[in-house]
Amino acid sequence: MNRRKWTVGAIAVAAMLAAGGVAYATIPDSGGAIHGCYARSGGSLRVIDASVTNCSKSETALDWNVRGQQGLQGPEGQQGATGPQGPAGPQGPAGSQGPAGPQGPSGLSHGYLASTSNVPVAQAPAYSQVALLSGVPDGNYMVWAQVNLTDSGGDPDVRCHISVNGSQVGGTDSEAPGKDDEATLTIVSATPLTGGGNSVSVSCEVGDNTTTANANLTLVRVDALN
Repeated sequence: MNRRKWTVGAIAVAAMLAAGGVAYATIPDSGGAIHGCYARSGGSLRVIDASVTNCSKSETALDWNVRGQQGLQGPEGQQGATGPQGPAGPQGPAGSQGPAGPQGPSGLSHGYLASTSNVPVAQAPAYSQVALLSGVPDGNYMVWAQVNLTDSGGDPDVRCHISVNGSQVGGTDSEAPGKDDEATLTIVSATPLTGGGNSVSVSCEVGDNTTTANANLTLVRVDALN
């Protein structure tokens, strides 16, 4: 008889513990709310598991949440220090070839040559024109003049210069001493021609009136003078 009573008692205690575990596990409920009943008479308050228990007619149901209201957003924090520079990335693929550019200006475009022989050369201070190119179009030109003089009466000391449209080109006035009845003089210059139908000439003078000249005057048109 006593053994039967102990068995029944153990079963009852286990059931109570199981019920208590369920109640503890559901307070607060899955939504975080706590449910209670407030006695309108006496003011007592009890917490219930709303899934299994309801307030009586003499009680008022009260609900509250374990979690409080969300607080105000705090001030923005200070900007952190700049991190170290990362490693360089891999080189990207080569881009496609661009379109061809416009064709540039040509190089040497045109040359002009005048040659003369046995031209009498005036005695200084007069000058004689010993070679001439006329009708030369506008443009930039390299100019070469080579003059060979012969004097039957002695060694001719010669002085020559280049002119454009009748005006002497600066830096072209040149002199050469005679030797063995001859003298040779070369002038190299560069000049722009403007106005259309230009003339370029080389003129010389010597110390007597017995000298003749053989001359070559060359012009080569170029794109630019630097």
